[in-house]
Amino acid sequence: MRLKQFINEYSYDEYSIIKMVYTECMPFIKELTNGKYCRKLMYSGRNESKNVIKKQVRTDRKPLNTHPLFHKLLDDIFYDLFKIKARSNAIFCNGYESITSDYGTTYSIFPIGKFKYVWSPFIGDLYEDEDEYESIIEKYDTKYVDLLYSLLDKGKIKEIPNNHPLIIIEAYKDKIKEVDNLYNEFIKEFKKFIKSVYKTTDLNKALMSGNEIMVNCKEYYGIRNDGNIELLLIDYIDYFGTKLVSKEEFDEALK
Repeated sequence: MRLKQFINEYSYDEYSIIKMVYTECMPFIKELTNGKYCRKLMYSGRNESKNVIKKQVRTDRKPLNTHPLFHKLLDDIFYDLFKIKARSNAIFCNGYESITSDYGTTYSIFPIGKFKYVWSPFIGDLYEDEDEYESIIEKYDTKYVDLLYSLLDKGKIKEIPNNHPLIIIEAYKDKIKEVDNLYNEFIKEFKKFIKSVYKTTDLNKALMSGNEIMVNCKEYYGIRNDGNIELLLIDYIDYFGTKLVSKEEFDEALK
């Protein structure tokens, strides 16, 4: 058992972290140990410096690079399919610490109480991996341009707007039937795509994939990685599973 290497560094503070996680984050621990544990934690880059943080997950996360209307569209689709507002009400995590370090100080994330997650075996980052669904976007961009010229010829609109397609849709939605029909067709196809590549099971595979994991919960603990505590948690979860042992039992296991 590799926990023995920590015997000289083991302290009540470290055990109190284990007790905290096992007392308040048991649904997450159970999901981690559902099947063969891959010996990974779930990481996220945070703009924090404390060793242990307790935070609420934002319910109004704003996109950095995605158009706000596309951001809302994705949120609606994820919620309809998985009951998770995966873009605005989630913390973005990864099973590889190196991938999250660009976004801030790396913390091991432990959702408190009930939680949900969604991830894709095929898409590392929904924003960066546009090529996975670019053909759908281009297909409907072309269809919208053709539709707008058709509506112009019929006198239903006065000019071709020079705006993002979703802004144009928002302007004419619920006003022009042809726009509604094409929008519903697009949503149906894009939703089918999302459903085919995302899933809400196999957390260990998600951690091993190196792809983003969108986690929905009310609150979470973040434990700053200093090497020792990270390995301690991994070894404890791997050895004890879902069992919270007393400090005395833990010390005995080290002998």
